[in-house]
Amino acid sequence: MCWVKFYELSKTAAWVATGLLIPILVIFVAFAAHFYLRLVSHKSEVYEDGIKELQLLKDQLLTEEDGKGEKASPGSDRRTAVQVV
Repeated sequence: MCWVKFYELSKTAAWVATGLLIPILVIFVAFAAHFYLRLVSHKSEVYEDGIKELQLLKDQLLTEEDGKGEKASPGSDRRTAVQVV
């Protein structure tokens, strides 16, 4: 883009503009990569926490189900399985 704008004005102006834009472009790409890596890291942590919470809920439900099953009398008609509707 710099060559298109400044080449007809002077070659020196085109080189200076290119020299200024290259470090800016490198800094922008570095920032974008850093931001993306932080975003992916945060998203992974959130999903991992969600999975751990679901695992804890599952363990609690199984513990409660086992506790209810032991308390029920052997001849009772009560169901101990969890039904999902």
